[in-house]
Amino acid sequence: IDATSDINRRYGLAISAFNKLEKIFNSRTVSLFTKLRIFYAYVGSIFLYNSELWTTNVLINNKIDVIQRNFLRKILNIRWPKTIRNGRLYSITKRKNWSLTIRQRAFSWLEHLLRLNDQPLARKALAEYLKARKRLTGRPKETWISMVKIL
Repeated sequence: IDATSDINRRYGLAISAFNKLEKIFNSRTVSLFTKLRIFYAYVGSIFLYNSELWTTNVLINNKIDVIQRNFLRKILNIRWPKTIRNGRLYSITKRKNWSLTIRQRAFSWLEHLLRLNDQPLARKALAEYLKARKRLTGRPKETWISMVKIL
């Protein structure tokens, strides 16, 4: 599965999990801290599962952050015409962008991969990919390795 279709699939799963917990998120008796812990435990973990292997670019990162902010605005009951800036939203919730979380996870997964000995298939695939080759003409394809190199 490519990254875009996996993100869309994960988004659908996250929406269904969010809708199941909607009574908690709309409750006035549950504190914001508890709502956010429930959100990141159930909805965030569903969306970010296996995200360290996604190949992302600026557009995909923006889409991921928009998804997160939409969820957070629903939890905070911020609906149009009432607005809030993104920086303020993250400072209220004391969380960071999911795109940054994905980048950190990708780097952590690469560290894990590099610590493995030479036997596992993932390590062999990385060694094969990093072999010197003649570069094809045209724009280089967006790959997971090129995303991690930016880090």
